[in-house]
Amino acid sequence: MESSHTDVLVIGAGQAGVVLSYYLQRSRIRHVLVEKDRAFSAWNQRWDHFHLNTANWMNVLPGGARRFVSQASAGGLADRHQAMAYFDDYLSRIKPPLVRARVSGLKPHHGSWLVQCIDRSFLAKVVVICSGAHVRPRLPDWQSRLPDSVAQIMVPDYRRANQIKTSRVLVAGSGSSGMQICHDLARSGRFKRVFLARGRNRHFPWRLLGIPIHTIAWGLGLFNIRRDSWLGRRMHTHTHASDPAAPPGPRRLRRQYGVSIKPRVVGYHDGQLLCADGSRVDTHDTTIVWCTGLKPDFGFIDAAIADRLVDRYGLPKQHQGVSALPGLYFLGMRFQSTVGSHILYGIGRDARYIAEHINDYLHQEDRVDHS
Repeated sequence: MESSHTDVLVIGAGQAGVVLSYYLQRSRIRHVLVEKDRAFSAWNQRWDHFHLNTANWMNVLPGGARRFVSQASAGGLADRHQAMAYFDDYLSRIKPPLVRARVSGLKPHHGSWLVQCIDRSFLAKVVVICSGAHVRPRLPDWQSRLPDSVAQIMVPDYRRANQIKTSRVLVAGSGSSGMQICHDLARSGRFKRVFLARGRNRHFPWRLLGIPIHTIAWGLGLFNIRRDSWLGRRMHTHTHASDPAAPPGPRRLRRQYGVSIKPRVVGYHDGQLLCADGSRVDTHDTTIVWCTGLKPDFGFIDAAIADRLVDRYGLPKQHQGVSALPGLYFLGMRFQSTVGSHILYGIGRDARYIAEHINDYLHQEDRVDHS
């Protein structure tokens, strides 16, 4: 098996990994990005009619073009193709040292880190996990007991309405992804019945008193609320299930397209989905689209150290991206340091902080080695 050495190995080449590469290059730190797919693959795999929920002015990355979408308003919402055009241009500017490989293991090795892939391995002084805050579907426990006869699709696998062959469809979850996908399905006109099983999400408007909601949130400093502040600590206790969702809201979907709004789905019995208010939805000729949230996947971390790095919810134990184990970092996690950490707007600040921390750590290691 081929083996390589580097100072820093970055797992994942989404916005977190590529922006970190930008700052590592500025500090002349030798590094490699390992990515199982193409760079920015999570964005490229979104559904056909996907659009961002953050305004264009919020999405510009450090070292990239100053406009997220050329010849479009700063307050507009980019679609998937426009976003990928920006990301492809960003890659051509940053030129990160990218290696395509799937990481299968991570463990300490004589004061360094051993990163194992399918056909090669890396030995690095520092590892930064940028594999994404939204990777695996977060599903209710009872979902695994649904019979094979019930058609299901997970949100990462949804592309377009004609994937679904049943005459009825139920979208489980009313976060931003659930609302966009429900809208996509309803306006396609392909289905006799479209259901939306709401979650606990609140829904915000695009404008308030004629002012874009993102401008208001930015002016109030909401995206910059720190996790370790009093308000941040209170907000962080509610980060697992109830993110605010962008339009269209359930009322509009019901009024404009006749979508049947249901409360949260809580179980299954005898061919029917059970809702929180006691009502039921027959699963015959019905596909469930699961939009109940996504979570990170750190299954590649060695079991001997996993408890020190990941909590019982599967989320990283970290402070501003710094883990309890020397030389191991996380980046791009939800609420890593601020409310905006996991979105394009907030990734630059966290990446710069991690790069500076790594620079100090490597210099300390060099002093120890030469003492």
